[in-house]
Amino acid sequence: MPLTVRPWRPKLRDQLLAAYEGRCAISSVATRDVLEAAHIGPATGPAADAVTNCLLLRADLHNLFDAHLLWLDDDYTVHVAESITDATYRHWHGQSLHLPINPRVWPDLDALRRHRDARPAL
Repeated sequence: MPLTVRPWRPKLRDQLLAAYEGRCAISSVATRDVLEAAHIGPATGPAADAVTNCLLLRADLHNLFDAHLLWLDDDYTVHVAESITDATYRHWHGQSLHLPINPRVWPDLDALRRHRDARPAL
């Protein structure tokens, strides 16, 4: 499945950078040039650009998330598909997501469940 590259929406980018204190929600990398808005649910419709429907992720982790090779459970624990054997990525399996300080902008659990349920069967 080809990955969709979306340009930053300036307001959303600013909101995510503020919510996640300018750091990737998984890796904590703070290099803004590699941080992207990873939509949890569809990137269309009025709720698409809600901060709660996005994660601030490093570009490579965003690609894994979009490909359903990386997902989060209901307690915001990171899971990496067994098919990903590179230690660079395996390292994050079982780690907790770095959540925003403000719980009102934490990732939406229903959207995360839908994302998780959309994973292809292995």
